[in-house]
Amino acid sequence: MAADVDWSLRPIEVGQAEFRAPAHARGVLLPSLYVSLAGLNAFDAYTTAKGLQTGAGTEANGMMRGVARNPAALWAVKSSVTAVSIVAAERMWRTHNRAGAIATMIVSNGVMVAVAANNARTLAGR
Repeated sequence: MAADVDWSLRPIEVGQAEFRAPAHARGVLLPSLYVSLAGLNAFDAYTTAKGLQTGAGTEANGMMRGVARNPAALWAVKSSVTAVSIVAAERMWRTHNRAGAIATMIVSNGVMVAVAANNARTLAGR
């Protein structure tokens, strides 16, 4: 039977797989910050579009002024900004910069809370 084995093939080397902690190992803080950022950006897109439709004012962010006039573009940009922030935080988390990941998301959420509050005040004054 041993004569039937082709010993000329190179052996397959099996390396140790990189250990990855399960997603739940990160706790609930970071995923909660992801969800809240998505919600805040969605609220911003909705209230910006609603405010512009009802004549509540103009887009305060000069870089977004042209985009805000087109609802599809506005939603695309807001979705992209949310995704980029989450991807950046995920990369930081995976490279063991956990404090940086959490700080990035806290700052992003804080900025969006201020934007959302401003939009709500603007619409309420209408």
